Amino acid sequence: MVVVCGALNNTVPDKKDQATVAAFMIEHLRQREGFSLWRDGLKLIRQYASREHLPALRQLLNRPVLSKDARVAVEQIITSIEAKP
Repeated sequence: MVVVCGALNNTVPDKKDQATVAAFMIEHLRQREGFSLWRDGLKLIRQYASREHLPALRQLLNRPVLSKDARVAVEQIITSIEAKP
């Protein structure tokens, strides 16, 4: 999955495809552990997530085993999306 995350970084020009990538990665992180997966997955989410992903991102915050760093990163992504016009 790390290779796929890296390959998709800055390479998905279509907004609909970006939304699909973000939604997939949010769901994938909801079900998985692993520092490199989370690091790379959050990069994709930062790039491609939009307001439509806010409910899923907020749900991601409810994971019982979410690290402090991951929690802060997800909260920052939510704040960034909410700040966009």
